[in-house]
Amino acid sequence: MPTVDLSIHGLLEGNFFNFLIIVGLIVYAGVKLNASGALEAAKKSVEKLLKESDEHKINSQKTLETAKNEVKDLPLEIEKIKREGQNTIETFKKATQEELAQAVQRLEINAQKALDTEVQKVSSALQKEAAMKSVEVAQNKTRNNLLENSSLHRKFIDEAINKIEELEI
Repeated sequence: MPTVDLSIHGLLEGNFFNFLIIVGLIVYAGVKLNASGALEAAKKSVEKLLKESDEHKINSQKTLETAKNEVKDLPLEIEKIKREGQNTIETFKKATQEELAQAVQRLEINAQKALDTEVQKVSSALQKEAAMKSVEVAQNKTRNNLLENSSLHRKFIDEAINKIEELEI
């Protein structure tokens, strides 16, 4: 079995002593550099990042769930909008047809009034022309009668004079 030299000279030349020196230096450097504080700070920083990451993940999941819920009802909403649009079109179409029917009715009434007015004008013109022709025919007949019968001429003059005398009285 190998022997271990525990003498000072043996310890100084051995690996074990070198190992203890290195461990001592690491401990000394850790104390001087406040390694435990740095490790604690790094640990807290990592924990903070993990917490923020978890919060972000939860918020993202909530946002995703909200978006899914909104999209889930989207086809129903689209169908509802289509129905409302169709109803609006039907209402507008019906209103337009009613307005058109009323406009046609007003045009027919106005056309009938214009036609009645024109008929009245033509009727008046025809009555006036008929009256003028009647007067003309009566004048011609009276002249012919007066020319054919001179006694009627004298009688007509006498009647006219009597009428004038009656007016002066």
